[in-house]
This record gives sequence, structure tokens and C-alpha cells, in this order.
Amino acid sequence: MTKVPAKICGLNEPRAVTAAVEGGAAMVGFVFFRRSPRFVTADQAAALAALVPRSVKKVGLFVDPTDVEIETVLDHVRLD
Repeated sequence: MTKVPAKICGLNEPRAVTAAVEGGAAMVGFVFFRRSPRFVTADQAAALAALVPRSVKKVGLFVDPTDVEIETVLDHVRLD
């Protein structure tokens, strides 16, 4: 059986990050769109990203961000 890499997005709680990683997610995603119910701040994303092993990629979802918004996130959390 072939494994298909999966990305689990919209994670905003430690237990959800842990479940995604333990469940075999290849990527986890954080939402930086303020109007989303899954929105996380750069500081929250940094804390959640610290739970993710290096073998799992971390990605961010942005909607029409400014350069400053992207820089702020990247100053706090390393996205792949």
C-alpha cells in the first residue's frame, strides 16, 4: 500500500499538533488569517511549532498579507 503525504492545517492547540504528528502527517499548517476561527498569532504558532519534529514540515496559510505581517511571523516561527 502506498502512503500519501498529508498536510493537516488549521492547528491551534498542542493536542491537535501532537495528534497530527503521531498520526503520520508529513506537514502541519498554521493559519495566520485573522478572520479565521483557526487563526493563531506568531507567538502561538512558535509554541506549537516547537512540538513538531524536524521530519515534519511546518507551513503557514496567509490571505493577502502585508510584508510586515509575513516578517512578524517569520521572526517568531520558522516555516518550511
